[in-house]
Amino acid sequence: MLSLRTGDMPRSRGDGARLIVDCEALAELIAECATILARGRVVVAAPRPLAEATAVRLQLETGALLAPIALATTVASGCGEAGGEVTLELDPAEQERLAALLERLTAGDPALVAPTLRVLIADDNPHLVELIRAGLVGSRQRAPADRAAPRFEFAIAGDGAAALDRLARTRCDVALVGVYLPPLAPAQVIAAARARWGRGAAIIGLAGEAQPAERLAFAAGADAFMAKPVRLRAIYDAIVALTGGVGVRPRA
Repeated sequence: MLSLRTGDMPRSRGDGARLIVDCEALAELIAECATILARGRVVVAAPRPLAEATAVRLQLETGALLAPIALATTVASGCGEAGGEVTLELDPAEQERLAALLERLTAGDPALVAPTLRVLIADDNPHLVELIRAGLVGSRQRAPADRAAPRFEFAIAGDGAAALDRLARTRCDVALVGVYLPPLAPAQVIAAARARWGRGAAIIGLAGEAQPAERLAFAAGADAFMAKPVRLRAIYDAIVALTGGVGVRPRA
């Protein structure tokens, strides 16, 4: 049975019903679509009775999608009054449509999938780190309607040693790095990030003073600098400006 969190199923209209399945990540959604396609059917947990031959709109959702994927299915094996395991079948035409969608999802078609930016936040102020993380997540809701706002995936480091460890294990598109991260020398993490990722990552230095922190940040390879307290909107705008909002392209 589909091991995903299943959303509430509204009351059916006529012979139809809608079943919402919320996937944690795009990779999980792609894997489930591939499984459904291979079998021509899917087993899900229905929250209320569904009789055989009932038409069901199976709606697959994840934060990576610009819009949910809706599949027209028919109940092949229903469930009783308490709900439970239900088998839904796709007809050949719907399987063909799902195959085309799966190809586009796997390729990251920007018409279907929101761009994803991997962001390292390295600072010894945990309150600031959480403010930045929450602010970037919320920025998608404020993005212009005529463009796809990027999704963000985060790596967090609270000191210089943790930041260097993250650099060794994680490839990021953007790094927001405190210039003075103990116990390292000023801007050492910025220099390490630039050496590790080359010009294929955008690096923004952070500090509670403008000078000499700004000079140190740029000397170490930062693309931008912001003095604390930082404006969350300014951080979002800087990231979009440096990356185009769709991932970092190598810069000369």
